Formats: sequence, C-alpha cells, structure tokens
Amino acid sequence: MMPKSGSMMLYSRKRVRYRRDGYCWKKRKDGKTTREDHMKLKVQGTECIYGCYVHSAILPTFHRRCYWLLQMLRSVMRSLTQYKSSLSLALYNLWIF
Repeated sequence: MMPKSGSMMLYSRKRVRYRRDGYCWKKRKDGKTTREDHMKLKVQGTECIYGCYVHSAILPTFHRRCYWLLQMLRSVMRSLTQYKSSLSLALYNLWIF
C-alpha cells in the first residue's frame, strides 16, 4: 500500500507498521536505517505531541509526517500520518525567482 500525496491516516500504533508503506525513504550514512527527524512539541512547558518526519530518497519534495499524543494510554495509542508532496510549491518558487 502506497498512500498518495495529501493522504492523512489515523493508525493504531500497536497493530499497523506505518513505516512499511512501500516508499523509498532517505537512509542514514550507514545505509541501513531510515533517516528520520524526531521532535517533541510542548504546550505550556509540558511535552504533549511527538513528531516524526522523513524525506523521500527519490523525490526530495515528498515527505511523511507522523504525530501522536504522548499522554495517551498504551491501549489506545493512535498515530496521525500525513503524506505530502510540496512539488507544486517548489516549482512555483523556481518560477517566481
């Protein structure tokens, strides 16, 4: 299953391996693991949302973004995953400048 650009999906993190989506993502220098950027977003000083970003190895404007709440019970952990290509924005910026 390869979700299209613009897709937003809500996964159960216990049942679905969202990283096995069929796309070829950028690898770390070791060539084995996917290069993902991770961050925790704070609300009023408390870490609430975890974010994970990865870039396509083939099309540099295609990204996968995953978010989930840190304060959720383990039994109901959900991940919101977005697949987005910013190709039209990149082409627009090239045309303008």
